[in-house]
Amino acid sequence: MSDAGAYRSGFVALVGRPNVGKSTLLNRLLGEKIAIISDKPQTTRTRILGVKHLDNAQLIFLDTPGIHKPKYRLNARMVQVAVDVLEAVDLVFPSGAGDALDQQGGPCAQIPPAAPDRCLQPDACL
Repeated sequence: MSDAGAYRSGFVALVGRPNVGKSTLLNRLLGEKIAIISDKPQTTRTRILGVKHLDNAQLIFLDTPGIHKPKYRLNARMVQVAVDVLEAVDLVFPSGAGDALDQQGGPCAQIPPAAPDRCLQPDACL
C-alpha cells in the first residue's frame, strides 16, 4: 500500500509549567475556544482533549495541567494527570520549557523515560 494516500492520526501532549499558555495554544491550534484561559495558575485541572481535522490527518491534542511541585493532594493529582498523559501519546510538545522540563530532580523529573524519544524539543524533556 502506498503512503501517498494514507490517512494519519496521532496524539500530541501539551505539557509545561502552570500558566505558560498551553490552553491558549490549544485554542489557537484548533481555531476555537475549548479550553478555559485565565491568568491564574492551575486553571486546567484535568486533561482537555481537542481534535484538529486536516485533509489527510487527524491530530488529537491533550492539554494537561501544569507540572509543578505540589503542596496539596489536589495539586499532586493534577501533576499525576499530566505525567500519565505522557505515556499514552505519540508526541510531546513542551510549552515554556525553560526551567520546567530540564531540572534534574525538579517537578518534571517524573516524566517517563520514553517521553524524550517523542519530544519535539528533546533537550527540554531530559
